[in-house]
Amino acid sequence: MSRPNKKPRAVRRRAMDNTGTSTSTSGQHLSRDAIDKLCLAWASVDAARQQLCLYANATDLPLWIVVDAADMLDEVADFLSGAVTGGVCDVPA
Repeated sequence: MSRPNKKPRAVRRRAMDNTGTSTSTSGQHLSRDAIDKLCLAWASVDAARQQLCLYANATDLPLWIVVDAADMLDEVADFLSGAVTGGVCDVPA
């Protein structure tokens, strides 16, 4: 005989959500500290994108893998931008 699940709609949460430092008590809004960390990550990604752009401009034929890395960093920057500004980011299928 099996016991009924006491928490039928229990949701697994990320470890940072469990600490309460990244979201408000309602879980809907990022805290100021979390936004600061996202902005720092966004700035770091932007700096890496700029370095790849400088490399591509200085090279007649940039390596394809560097071009792919730049494309990936563009996507990461878009996701971080949405996270910082509260925009909705669609995950590609």
